[in-house]
Amino acid sequence: EKSGLLKNAEMCREILEKAFESSFVACEVHGAAFLGSSCLRAFRLGDANGTAVDSHNVSPTITKCWSVCSRIVNLLGKGLMHADEVIGNACAQGLVISFSYDGHDAPILNPFLYEGFALALNELNSALKKFNSIDHADPTRASTLIRAAGVLLAASTSGAGSRSNTEDVSVDLGPARLQCTEALFSILGGAAYRKDEELSLAVGEALAAYADAFGNAKWSNESEIWPD
Repeated sequence: EKSGLLKNAEMCREILEKAFESSFVACEVHGAAFLGSSCLRAFRLGDANGTAVDSHNVSPTITKCWSVCSRIVNLLGKGLMHADEVIGNACAQGLVISFSYDGHDAPILNPFLYEGFALALNELNSALKKFNSIDHADPTRASTLIRAAGVLLAASTSGAGSRSNTEDVSVDLGPARLQCTEALFSILGGAAYRKDEELSLAVGEALAAYADAFGNAKWSNESEIWPD
């Protein structure tokens, strides 16, 4: 509370909620996407070894912070298919900021974010399919979505196979990850790809980030000595 993080996050959430109304102000939504994602990243990384490991005995303020952050993730995902391209791209970049990390390995995804994260991945999956279709093929928007997909898939590796704490949630994190991965592969050979074949490089980078989210993984042939 002293840092003002919760206050700023709540303000951004309120502005992002208005993005889907007819009277939204584009510059406000654009700014809220970037500020809100920065707040989310700061809180997520600051608490990387806190409630992500022990979600019991969490203070009401911390719980509220996670609730607001989860809603911001959901709203950023919802904004990916916004009619205004500037807002759609800002939401995609906001998701990249929110779940980027400095180290080699992805931090543990906090369980409080599972529901919002799964919903955002579901929206991302739909957006990838839309902007790779014949009617809405858009290589520029597809490129920003592909990058966001790589970051989200990498960041959610620790939550793969986990279920949301809420029973009535429409989509779980594990299935949403698989659908998003399938949507990435479907980019290759799609309408957007035929307009810009360099999208294949973006897809490759996204899948590489996804596969290398945990560099300390143990493989079955770990003890084998490989030739120089």
